[in-house]
Amino acid sequence: MTWCKDSFFIRKSYLFCVINQVLFALVGKAKEVGTKFGKNKTTCIFAQIYTCMYLSENTPEAQAMRENVINLVKSQEEHNTTLAIQLMKGGGFVPETAVHLWRRAIEDTTLKKEVLQLFKNNLPEQAFDYIKLSFEYGENLPIFAMRYFDKLVQFEGFGWDDLTDHILPYAFENSSNMTIRVKDYFLQHPDTNKLKVMRAMITYSTQLDLQDLSLERLPEDIGELQELTYLSLYNTKISELPESFYTLSKLDYFNVYYTPLEKKADFLPTLKAKAPKMWAYYLSQNMNTNRIDEIEKICNEVLTVLPDHFDTFTSLISNLSNYKKYKTVTKYAERYAHHTTDDNYYGKMIADAWYEEMEYEKAADLHEKIAKSSAYSESYRDLCKSYLKINKTKNAIKTAKEAIAYDTTDMLNHASLIDAYIADKDFSKAYQAGKKALEEDGEKGGILRRMGIVCAALGKTNESDTFYEKLLKSRFNEEESLFARAQVYEERGDDKNAFKWYKKALDTGYIYSQEARLAMGYLHLKKKQYPQAECMFYEVAQRETENFVYDGYLGLACAGVLQNDIPFALESLAKAVQESRSCKERAKTEPYLEAIRQEPLFQELVG
Repeated sequence: MTWCKDSFFIRKSYLFCVINQVLFALVGKAKEVGTKFGKNKTTCIFAQIYTCMYLSENTPEAQAMRENVINLVKSQEEHNTTLAIQLMKGGGFVPETAVHLWRRAIEDTTLKKEVLQLFKNNLPEQAFDYIKLSFEYGENLPIFAMRYFDKLVQFEGFGWDDLTDHILPYAFENSSNMTIRVKDYFLQHPDTNKLKVMRAMITYSTQLDLQDLSLERLPEDIGELQELTYLSLYNTKISELPESFYTLSKLDYFNVYYTPLEKKADFLPTLKAKAPKMWAYYLSQNMNTNRIDEIEKICNEVLTVLPDHFDTFTSLISNLSNYKKYKTVTKYAERYAHHTTDDNYYGKMIADAWYEEMEYEKAADLHEKIAKSSAYSESYRDLCKSYLKINKTKNAIKTAKEAIAYDTTDMLNHASLIDAYIADKDFSKAYQAGKKALEEDGEKGGILRRMGIVCAALGKTNESDTFYEKLLKSRFNEEESLFARAQVYEERGDDKNAFKWYKKALDTGYIYSQEARLAMGYLHLKKKQYPQAECMFYEVAQRETENFVYDGYLGLACAGVLQNDIPFALESLAKAVQESRSCKERAKTEPYLEAIRQEPLFQELVG
């Protein structure tokens, strides 16, 4: 058949119908957009037959076809994009597709050649040169955007909104050069939609970092970014928040450090009134205090609003544990029992608190769960220690062996096994375990001292003395050996040498420093050197975030009694027993406290 121009246009609507149907099938349209046609349809004519400028005509059919071409490109599917390019080669360029095609060519290099050829044939030469240049910037595409977007927007199809919606997100996401200068440029530009720019800056789908920008206000419609879970306004010039900000229901982290907003007296009250959950999240992340009583108060306020907020619970437990508030830790552990084993790190803190409060069954149960889910030397040793307190010596032995199997070079694991056998009164196996530890380079103070105890229990007096002498004469300067040596001297009644080696242990390291101070304090009491003893105990008591703080107060109570300062003694005793059940139990039998045992306050504190 021979076609002429006139006959083509006569049958143009039929051809349009066919192409229209093909396009709808490809983009999955539910209904036909465009004009309706009669029953006669041509079924074997392709897009390439179009006249050169058909898509540019001002007719309903052409307009509908342009929409279809745009939809093909927006679908972001390779075959649809390829078809759209072919249609535009035959029917004329659709400027509204320019930015979308550019983005597709950046993302998919297989399309780059065809897209650039289409642009070369249809875009102004300068616009084409800019687009071609963009491919040379690679990961520095944001720099290109900052330099050339202002030039591109003068050309049809390259509006600021399209560039912000489609090119900036890709540029920001794939750039290693997202500088403050680049972000500031687009947020301060008079022609950009600030919300669109911020949407382009979102990372990980939910996080917006505006830190250090010259931003003075958030867009009034910031509330449209409902996906936000993280927002940093750190060191910006923000002084107030738009109303829509308070509707960001998923926002569980934001900070306003070093902003004028942070200093406004009504910031937190307004936040609490308009968005209580957001206020609670903010408080949990911005406590701004080192005082444990204030930390506890803030955490309580947060947990009142967000009872299942695990981060706040763990922050509370961590801070209370650091300050050795064991009784308070167990109180919260009871209240929020469903959180107890959500995280082994914090679960251990709670288990340790149960142990310090002499709730050994609870400590063992929790240490057991931790050891099962996170097996490592310390978790096994913790469990072993708890088992010994509830007389489950066989379980303790088994657990100590598991610790050694995990790390045979860790002498603390071997020491745990020896202790377990001693508790089980199986001194023969304790001896064998000690020998094995010595073979593993275990000639450390703790192992040697334990071997002295074991040999004495087995009636091997000479060998026991040999181990003790080896320890006392050893040149080991590591802290454990020095401390163990001091203990042996004290057990033998040699207070002078005991004090000397406790002092060396204190001067040498940190691990046993508090225990050494306590031991030296009681040696001073024994010598009736009360001021010196008080200084040692005070050193321990004032270190609120270290172990033995309550033992320090108990020592001060003893020093107070011996100096006949009963009010001071009772005040120190109150501090010792308020958070430490072990100190409370020790106070019941401590000989130095005999003079105040009948005091009403003593009875109230200790029972």
